[in-house]
This record gives sequence, C-alpha cells and structure tokens, in this order.
Amino acid sequence: MTLLKLENLKTQYESSDFILEVEKLHIEENEFFGLIGESGCGKTTLLKTIGGLHDLDEGRIVLNEKDITNVKAERRNMSMVFQEPLLFPHMNIIDNVAFPLKVRGFTKAGRYGKARAALEQVGLAGFDKRYPSQLSGGQQQRVSIARALIHEPEIVLMDEPFSALDPELRDEMRHLVKNLKNDLNITVIFVTHQLDEAAILFDRVAMISDGQIMQIGKPSDIYKAPASIEVAQFFGFKNIYKGTSTPNGFSIKDSSLMLGETSETAHCVLIPNHALSRVKNSEGLVRTSGIIKEKNFVHGLIHFLLEVEGTALHYFESMGGEAPLHIGDSIELFIHLDKIRFFED
Repeated sequence: MTLLKLENLKTQYESSDFILEVEKLHIEENEFFGLIGESGCGKTTLLKTIGGLHDLDEGRIVLNEKDITNVKAERRNMSMVFQEPLLFPHMNIIDNVAFPLKVRGFTKAGRYGKARAALEQVGLAGFDKRYPSQLSGGQQQRVSIARALIHEPEIVLMDEPFSALDPELRDEMRHLVKNLKNDLNITVIFVTHQLDEAAILFDRVAMISDGQIMQIGKPSDIYKAPASIEVAQFFGFKNIYKGTSTPNGFSIKDSSLMLGETSETAHCVLIPNHALSRVKNSEGLVRTSGIIKEKNFVHGLIHFLLEVEGTALHYFESMGGEAPLHIGDSIELFIHLDKIRFFED
C-alpha cells in the first residue's frame, strides 16, 4: 500500500538559484526508502519538505490519502532524526525521550512508561537519570532515535544520522535502525551519500542530482542497470568510455578495443566489473588482454589497473581466486557483451 505520494513538487530557497523538482515519488507502507546523492544535490531539502520544515512553491504531498501540503510540521505525524542528536542538555534522558508525549498532554506516568520502553528498544535500559553530557555520541543518537519513535509516527525521517560516528559504531547503529524498522513495522526515509548504507538498509532508493531524481529502484537493480552515466559514476563505476557506434560494433575512443555490440545513438559505454571474466564461460564474449600497471587491495578485493589496447581498464576480483598476478604481468580478459551498457550522453 502506498503511504506517501509526492506529486509535481517544486521548491527553492530565496537566497539561492537551486531548485528542487520532483515530478512523482511514491513510498510504500513499512518501506525503508533511501535518498542518496552528492552533498548539495537536494536530498536534505526533499526530506525537510516531506516533514514540513521547508515550504513548497508548487505541488502536493499526500500522506495516507490525506493532502498534507499545507499542514504544519508538528501535525504531520512524522518525526525526524538529524545529523546531531539535538538533545536538551538540562533534561535527563527519560525527560528527553518523553518530551514529545509531554507536549501531547500525556500524564507523567504514561509518558515515562513509554519512554522506558523506548529506551529499552534502543539498548539504553537503565539510562533514565543520566544527562546527555554523560553519554557517548552513539548513545546520544540512540536517545534521539528513541525520542523519534515514542509517539508512533507514520514516517520517521533520518538525515544522515550516523555521519559523525566512527565506522564501527556507524555499522552498529545501521543494524539497530534496520532491526527497529522491521520489529516495529515503521516507514523510514533516510538521507545518505554513502553507498554502503544504501546496500545495507534500503528496500528502494532514489538517486538525486542537482535537484532532480535520476533513478528509483532497489539498490541492487540500480547497480546492475544504472540509467545514466551520472548514476553509474555515483555508484562507483570506473570503466566508462566515450566512443562511436560503427557497423562492426562500438569503437572506444583512443583505443583499438572494439565491442561487437552497439546502440545506434550511443556515445558512451559502461563495462561493469561483473561483465569481466578471466574465464571463457559463455558465448557473446570479446577477448582482450592487458598489462597490469597497478595492484591494490580494496575492501577485500584485488584491484588491478590495466592497460588494455591503448586504454585504462579497472578490474576487481576476489582474493584467493585465480592464479596470483603481479605488476607487469599480462592478463587475458573476456567481456560479456550482454552485461555492458550504452548511454547517449
């Protein structure tokens, strides 16, 4: 069931030429939805617009079949977790977590009972009487998550909440949020520029650039089939080449490498790593060879920078797979033509 609909949104800041435009975006109930893109692309502006913290110039926002375009932020039944915990320093932890219920008129006993349950959910049972200054950064962010969940919002908005944490703690917090989302059956919209968060957390993701949504889909589907060069570059693809379509295939610029498949209007080609193999294991392959110029280790993979027929080619493979190779060695590769992608721009 569709929970949130964004239709023909347009908004900008008075002091800036930047414009955010979203023609259509639907988010499903209980979905973990990601907004990704480079800094300044508009993802936080979109999140704030959804939450009512930034006004629309055009368009409408529909939550659970109710138009909330002009509804104030505090009446949208959403909550937001920011990059910083933003806790009240003069309040102890239980009062910080219970605060949303206090402003809603809950009794002290009622809000404290819910606050203790929320603290237990985020792994902070027994921290009631401590103050924010007595907690670590990760613990403070757990408190802000508990505070965001306590009034049972329809959507939780999260704006890069773990960006200030060290890598190990960041990974721990990701799994905490993912488990909470699954246990509580809540809808989460999460802003990040980190691809590993997209792979770990999101059911679907919208990749944003310069105020426009470039592609929406499962992270794995976008990785396999990026819709544009810009999306491919954001997802870390290296082997993107300009070239020309010919009757014999796609000719890569400044290279003798010819791909035996083409698109009449293509001016660029992407050769993803999953299109490369050291073993001839199917039909529809182009055979080539190159010299290893660099060899590095990246996230448990071996990265080779090759010189192949006059052009540079990046190739990754798992450690301990084929026979070991060294700088200066020649390597034979097969390109799977059904896995390459052509672009017009």
